[in-house]
Amino acid sequence: MNKFLSILFGIFLPITVLFFAFGIETFNDKNYEESYIKYDVVSTTKLNINELMEVTRELLSNLKGNTNESYLKNYFNEKEMLHLKDVRHLFKMGFTIRYVFLTLLIVLFVYLFFETPDSIRKIINYTSVITFIMIGIFLLLIKIDFNKYFTYFHLIFFDNDLWLLDPNTDLMLQMMPEPFFINIFKKIILLFIFFMATIVIITNISKERVAKKIGNKYFD
Repeated sequence: MNKFLSILFGIFLPITVLFFAFGIETFNDKNYEESYIKYDVVSTTKLNINELMEVTRELLSNLKGNTNESYLKNYFNEKEMLHLKDVRHLFKMGFTIRYVFLTLLIVLFVYLFFETPDSIRKIINYTSVITFIMIGIFLLLIKIDFNKYFTYFHLIFFDNDLWLLDPNTDLMLQMMPEPFFINIFKKIILLFIFFMATIVIITNISKERVAKKIGNKYFD
């Protein structure tokens, strides 16, 4: 039973951490502003940087659940707004999964800490190694052909073709071209790696202190 729960903990941990890393980078205004400057989005969209940032803040607010779309409709066409609705629904599911997994993670942590505390350290170490290997493989695939796997992502998570926007006419794609997504994807992965590495370090450093308090018999 404890082994099964340890495995569940190992599954929930990286997924939860990834969701939080995704949320932090996705809703970071600076990522968008840097992208607009770097890729000269002002020239492409004919909107000044202040206006672009205002549109961005409204977009992000919409993804968080604000369904007042009157402002956004001044900039985006019907197809873009329908796609935004699909994306918002996807984010809503993501938020739910994140907090459900976080709750389960906390419950499992508390249980395992009192039952078999060293299993937490072991599963975190094992999970981290497997996760980092998977990330390495994934990054390699993305480096080879980002567009291919980005397309797969849309085919899996969207049941329509509304995501097939035209960079010549659709502002949403002009604001966020492919290089933007590549850049923010890298930031999410780097933050995820940082969080996971921090968890591993803290867990292993804490082993000796915990062992002294509750007894070495619980630790191999």
